[in-house]
Amino acid sequence: LRFQTGQRVRIHFRNDLPEDTTLHWHGLDVPAQMDGHPHLAIRSGSTFVYEFTVVNRAGTYWYHPHPHGYTAQQAYMGLAGVFVVKSRHDPLAHLPEQWLVLSDLKLDAHGQIADSSAADRHDGREGQFVLVNGGWQPVIALAEGERQRWRIWNASSARILKLALPAHEVDLVGTDGGLIGAPRRIDSVLLSPGERAEIVITGRF
Repeated sequence: LRFQTGQRVRIHFRNDLPEDTTLHWHGLDVPAQMDGHPHLAIRSGSTFVYEFTVVNRAGTYWYHPHPHGYTAQQAYMGLAGVFVVKSRHDPLAHLPEQWLVLSDLKLDAHGQIADSSAADRHDGREGQFVLVNGGWQPVIALAEGERQRWRIWNASSARILKLALPAHEVDLVGTDGGLIGAPRRIDSVLLSPGERAEIVITGRF
């Protein structure tokens, strides 16, 4: 999803799950009744209209369900997504963008999404496969000297990710709160679950 700062948003939501769910706008400053907290659960078969004005600064955000007792399960089974708040005065608007959603997938012996074990519930669930935009070991094209802006989400439910591209020049330009004051050259970036980062990468081969 792409929003503009100041934009009025209206989203018609229907819950076709056999259990409660919500839509929580992680990081957005919205009215309490629109925030999708557990006490605002949408019952199975019910509908709700999320309506608010985007007042946040430009940045990289995401949304996910937030029902009591089911948040992690619904998120790791795929009920999450990303959105970006755009600015008309974005100093990096000239750069091509890549949106990279990182998640992990735990499969059972039959190739189905595995149930959570006691260890998962106690220590956090981590899958065997780390995915980028739902794909395993994807290839991202980057030419010598080319500069790209990457928006990165850690959409895992428990995995902490340390990301590095040692062959290339990487500058951190934004975090959860939007662009930082000035680019900062980095060797790696550490992202906890739900955390986001924006980097500018220059291809060096």
